[in-house]
Amino acid sequence: MHGEGELGSVLVAYQQQLQPRFKRASAAAKSTETEILAGFSTLLTRQAANCFQSDFFTPGHCTGSALVVDPSFSRVVLTYHRKIGRWLQLGGHADGHPLIHEVALREAQEESGMREFCFWPLAHHEASPATPLPFDWDIHQIPAGAGEPAHCHFDVRYLLVARGDLTLQISAESLDLRWFSLAELAGLDLDQSVCRLIIKLNEIRGWLGERLL
Repeated sequence: MHGEGELGSVLVAYQQQLQPRFKRASAAAKSTETEILAGFSTLLTRQAANCFQSDFFTPGHCTGSALVVDPSFSRVVLTYHRKIGRWLQLGGHADGHPLIHEVALREAQEESGMREFCFWPLAHHEASPATPLPFDWDIHQIPAGAGEPAHCHFDVRYLLVARGDLTLQISAESLDLRWFSLAELAGLDLDQSVCRLIIKLNEIRGWLGERLL
C-alpha cells in the first residue's frame, strides 16, 4: 500500500475507533476536528503524490509529531521551539517519507535524546496491522518566510510512551526541553491545539484507570 493510501486508511480507522471515544471535547471542538479530518481527506485525495514533500506548499504538506508521556501517563515532554517561541510537542517534516508514524518516532528520538518508545494505542487497524493509530490531527497555518510561501502543515499526532532511560538531551531545534507534570501545564501559555492534546491525554488516563483498554 502506498503511503498516501495507508494514511487514508489510518484516517478512516481513527474516525471509527478513536474519535467517538473522546467525549469531553466541546461541541465546537468536535466540529473543528470534523473539519480538520475533512481537510486531510481532501489533501490525500487530490494531492496524494505530493503531500509528503516538504517543498509542496499548495495547500501544504504532512508532518508528524508526538506527545511523549512517561509510563504512568502523568508527565509529558514539551520543547520550547527555537523558531516558533512556544512550548510544543515534538515533531517535524516528513521529508518525502510516507509512513508518518515513523516520522513522528524519528522526530521524538532526535529531539528528546531518548531512544525507547512504544506507540499508544497498541491496537492497530485492519488495513495495515503494523501501523499504529494517531490520537489527534491538526491543520495549522505557517506564515511566509525563509524563501517559502505561506502554507499549511497537516500534522498527524501520535501518543508515544517513553521507556528505559528518561533523561532528556536538548537538540538544536529547542531553546528548552522539559518533562512537565500535568499540573505544571496549567501555568503555561499553550497553543489551543496543544491544549487539545492534553485534554485527550486526560481522557485516555481515565480509560486506563477504568481498565477499558
